[in-house]
Parts: sequence; C-alpha cells; structure tokens
Amino acid sequence: MPGFGQTPAARRGNFVTLAGSGSFAGPEISPSQAWTGTAASGFATIPSDPIRTTAKPAARLLVPPGQFFSRKLTVGVAAAANNGGTLIGGIANVRFHFEGNTVDVADATPFTFKDANRNEVTYWGYWATLTKPANLTGEAHLFVEVVPADPTMQARIIGPYSFFPSASLHDAQYTVDTTQPATGSNFHSFDSALLQIKIESPANPRLLIKVPLENEPMNGLGSSYTPTGYLTVEATAPVTFGRSSINSTATVDSDSNLRPKASGIWLKGGNITIDYANVDHLFAESGKSYVLDGINMTNSRGAGALWRGGPYFTGFRVRNDPYLLEVSASNLENIAVAANLVRGGTFSMMSRDIFADARCLVGTQVATQNDSPFNNDAPAFDVQYSGSESSATLARSGAVDPNDATYTFAWGSNSATFSVGKQATDYAGTGSDGYLFSDVVDFINTTLAGQDPGWSATLNDSDGRRASSGTLIGRKGQGFPATDCKGSALEVLSNFDAHGDWYQQRFNLQSENVIAYDNLAFDMQTQNIFLSSNVDARDFVFFNNALGNDPVGSDYFSDTVVFSQIGRSNQSTAISHVVVAHCSMPNQGFSFRNDGTPSTFDSYCLIANNVFARLVENGSAPIEALVTDNHIHAGETPMDDALATTTGGDRDSLFADFNAGDFAPVGTLLANPKTPVFERDLAATVRDAPGPVGALYPSIPE
Repeated sequence: MPGFGQTPAARRGNFVTLAGSGSFAGPEISPSQAWTGTAASGFATIPSDPIRTTAKPAARLLVPPGQFFSRKLTVGVAAAANNGGTLIGGIANVRFHFEGNTVDVADATPFTFKDANRNEVTYWGYWATLTKPANLTGEAHLFVEVVPADPTMQARIIGPYSFFPSASLHDAQYTVDTTQPATGSNFHSFDSALLQIKIESPANPRLLIKVPLENEPMNGLGSSYTPTGYLTVEATAPVTFGRSSINSTATVDSDSNLRPKASGIWLKGGNITIDYANVDHLFAESGKSYVLDGINMTNSRGAGALWRGGPYFTGFRVRNDPYLLEVSASNLENIAVAANLVRGGTFSMMSRDIFADARCLVGTQVATQNDSPFNNDAPAFDVQYSGSESSATLARSGAVDPNDATYTFAWGSNSATFSVGKQATDYAGTGSDGYLFSDVVDFINTTLAGQDPGWSATLNDSDGRRASSGTLIGRKGQGFPATDCKGSALEVLSNFDAHGDWYQQRFNLQSENVIAYDNLAFDMQTQNIFLSSNVDARDFVFFNNALGNDPVGSDYFSDTVVFSQIGRSNQSTAISHVVVAHCSMPNQGFSFRNDGTPSTFDSYCLIANNVFARLVENGSAPIEALVTDNHIHAGETPMDDALATTTGGDRDSLFADFNAGDFAPVGTLLANPKTPVFERDLAATVRDAPGPVGALYPSIPE
C-alpha cells in the first residue's frame, strides 16, 4: 500500500504539493436510481459495522461530514492495519457505499487541494468523489467499508455520514456590515445576525462579515439552532471572537465562555480569530460539531497567562468533538481534546494536553509545548513566627490545587485557620476566607498578628496566584503537613503540577479506532504517546510521527525519566491491534505497562522501526505484541521481548537537529538500515529497503 504523507514544509509556513506525487480525487460515485432524496432510500441493504470480535483496521474520515455540494465533493478516508508485522499491504481495499452504489479504491493516493486560505495542501488517503445526480437533491448517506488484508481480522464499516447534493451551495446569505443599514439580511453584530438566522432556520446558510470586529461576543440570543448542514461564517476583514474581561460570578467554566446556542457552525478562513484571553471555551450544544477551518486560535495574553489565578479550568477549548482543519493555534492548552479530526495546522506554545483522544490526527506541526509556568515552583510567600511560644507550624490541607483548602497555623497551644478555594464563589469573594496568596498574607499580618505579634509574612507572589496552589519545595503542588516556621522563615511556593501529553488516551472515553500519522512536533515537555487508560485500547495506529522533547527541561520535567507508555498496571485493560511504527522519539523512552494486574497485549500489536531513547517493560507478564527492528540509545538494554533491536548514538547524534524540527536521521541510524514496514515516510519520500528507521528518510526536502 502506498504510504500517507503531508510534507512538513508547513513548519516553514508554506504547504506544498508533494514532489512527483500528483493529485488523485479518486473515482466518482453518485446515489443509485433508487435514491429519492431521502436518507437511506437508495440502499437495498444498509451496511452495518460488525460487532468487534477481533482486530479491525483503524479508519476515519479526512473531511467533515454534513456538507452540502452542488456538483462534486471529494471525501477521503485514513486507514491502516497490521498485516502480519507490516503496514505495507495492510488494507485490501476501501469500498465507498453511497446510497446504493459502491466503488472500490485499492490504494491510498495523494489528493492536493486549496485549503480555506487558498494554500495548497496534500494528504494521502483513500479518496472518492461524490457527485450530484441530475434533477435530484436531498440527504444522502455514505458508508465506508475498510477491508483488511489479514483474513483473521474483521472489516470496519464507518458511517452513516450525511452529505447533501443540492441545487445551490447555500440557501440563505447574510452579512454583518456596520457601514450599511441594518436590514433583513444585513446586521451590525454577529449575535443579531445569528438571532435572525435562528428565526428563519435555513438549512445551509452563509454569514459574511465585511467589517473589522474586536472581542465580538457569542451570547446565544434566542433559542438553540442546528442547521441541516452548517452555518458557514467567513470574513473579508479581521474578526476576533472573544470577551473583554473575565467574569467573577456564576460557574467556573460557563460564565466566560462563547456560547452562540447553535450547533454546526463552520468558522472559515484566516480573517477569523478566536481569542481565549478572557474565554474559557467555545461551547457547542449537543448535536453537530464545530468545524474550525483555517482560522486562528490564540490567547492574546500570552503563554502561561493566569485564569483566575491559575491555569484555565477547562479540560477542552472547544466542546463537543470538533473538526480542526489547517488551523493556526498558539498560547493554548487542551486545544483539540476529543476532536473528530485534526488535519494539518500549526500549534505553537502549547501547554497541557494537545491532542488527547483525537480520533484522527494527520499532518500537524507542534512547535513548543511548555508547562513550566504552572509546573515549576513559583514564589508565593514567606511566613515566620518569632514570638514567645516555643513552637509554631503551618500546614495546608488537600492535594494539588484542590477545590477547598485550609491553612492551619499552630503556635504553642493556640491555633487558627484560613480557608481558600478555587471555585467561582471563592473568586467572587463569597465562598471562603480568601482566594489569593495576598489574602493569606494579609490574614497573617493583620488578624493573626493581632492575636500574637510574633507572626509575620512577606508576599513574594507578583502574579496574583490563587492560594489553593500553596506547596513546599519538592512536593509538586501537594498540600503539606504541619511544618516548622519558628525562628526562621518558611518558604511557601505555588505549583499546579500541570503536565501534558502530545497524545493521551484519557480515562473512560476513547477506546477504539484511532489513527495518527505524518505529524511533527518538537521542543515539547510531554509524554508523547500515552495509551495508559482504564479502558481498552483497540485499533490504535500511529505511524510516521516525529516527536521531540525539550532537552533542557524544567523543575519537574526531564527527558531522561519521562516515558511514552502503553497499557496500565492494575487495570487489566486489553491492548489489541495497537501499532506504533516508524516514529522518531529522539529523547523519550517507550514502556509496556504489564506489572501488577497487567494489561494484555495481543498478537496484532506491532511496535516496529521506531527510534526510542530506551525500550522497557514494567513487569514480566507475557506480551504477544511483535516488538521488532527498533533502535535505542547506546548503553541501553532492550526489553526481553524485543527482537532485532539495534543500539547506538544518543539524542544529540541520531538526528540532524530535532529540537529545531529537523528529524533527518544521521550517524548510527544510517549505519543500521532495516526493512521498512511502511513504504513512505513523513515527507512522502519512498523508503529504501532496507533503510533507516524512524519517521523520516532521508531528510526533509527543501
């Protein structure tokens, strides 16, 4: 099977067509004559995905469903499967079922098109072009059947996905233009336009913003609205959706979000920016997801900006499984949690999780992920008792940045407490004794000193951090027991123990069918691939990913100790058909978690042709996975179950300059060629057989 690949020229700011690859939109397919315009009417038998009893291919759409089209629409599928120790030839064919008609695609091919900002992008996949039948419109269902080459595996059928052959692309047009009078189709704000759109409820409208807008809110006027297709929002002038300030009342994560009370909004083009400086998240109602297409997403207050005295509360920046297409994102955390698709795009100055639980991840670039603003110990305050009592201590209850915490002061037979918390009521001044470290210091220097003048404190926090993060050196944000502060000052620090992953399988969420390929990331303080949940991991396929970590580190991050992990001790999770192949991790190890009550790793699992700092297992339970042809650092001993492992070099000698994003193999990697398990590399170069392992061969083309 030809390989996938998008040229990582994106990291230099220009997407280009892959040299010599051509562009293939795939065969055309239209609904059968039985289709009446009603969804599923064209099928004699509706395809259905079989209940999983063994491994299946990983398969996901490369485009958002739900689109209207008036003539043709090309759709693609990312698919891969292990075929007895290789991904080459792992897919026998991909069959598109479109309202009773079918077409087979035998091979993955490149498809080049212009994105929302008119830049050419190319992705490899299994492509077909949907065509509108003459004189008929309506809703048409698409299913895609992915057949593995290995006869012991099952096929996977994904769908149904709705697409809409239509006489015109948009059935209603609206504008926001403050230079023209407000009329039935022209408005002076986004909210007023959306209110009218909700009243008229068109199926697939377009809203064009023609004037600059700054901190344009999404206040959710009127009732909720879900279009049949999408509400496409474009702009011919710079438009920033955001808020001018952070609210201090109501609930923690909803009083400062953007909530238009509409599902299925498609924000399109680089003139649109979402500024999260004073926004917790973009809220989507239940139903159709957002499509964020070529837009900018940022926090204009900068990386590490405080939200109510700490990290942003949100576990996601966009609610309800969004589609992120060629976006430009910076200074944000948890940017693409549970995304249906992250395709292309540049992500800089990230923090915490980046692509946790994303279903399909292709062609992205991450340039720096750094949690140190919240992961390092920061000065908070010094406290000292110099009075007549023979002993004095301070304690803080709770774990890392708890909802409620109590500072307990004890001196002699006396004691006093001061409660703090991180909830909205605490921030508003109605739910506890205080919120900030300055509140604690004021309590010590006034109330406590009024009881015994021996108490004093000095505020060292210059950022306005919340006091629930109080900790001592080495405790990584945890509270602390009664600690002596008699005679000499006790230094209290702030730490939120914020740490992230490039890809994490979070708890109780995504357990099946994930594919991630052709991604590049560098200068990260992350665990890179963290498939270590309390749920099973079935049909997770990762290949052609180049993932480099910050070699300098910070207070609590060191590339010498952080591992990528698969499995989880004491959870008995089933790890089935998990593939990690041709991934370059210059300075991170890879660990199997099969200790305690171990996870189980079946024979469809494949860990091959990767570069790791080290390759180990925690525990001695049997592993059926094929672990072969990997390369690790000199002096490291591979796990017992690893086959054909070579050693040599280190993080600084195996790649050209990975910490600047250049993962071209050099030195020992070139001297230890191995048979590839995927024909093309991250840059779509056809690999030699044998050739160097890892994501790239031999280098990134200029």
